[in-house]
Amino acid sequence: MKSLKKRLIREEWIVHTRKVGKAEMYKLNLQSNKVQKFIDFFWSVVNDEREPPTTVDGPIAIAASTKGF
Repeated sequence: MKSLKKRLIREEWIVHTRKVGKAEMYKLNLQSNKVQKFIDFFWSVVNDEREPPTTVDGPIAIAASTKGF
């Protein structure tokens, strides 16, 4: 985990924000183009997964059964 943190800092994916006790806090570097592209990619995948599956004729009806509960 430490090597991942060091790499993310070195490649400017995350930036140090503050220190609370012995814990160091970081956040995504929103000024980085790499981070912005990653965020756009992430949300495009999430939004694609949220759309209901479709067929040639239209949306597929998905029914949930409560038998057995």
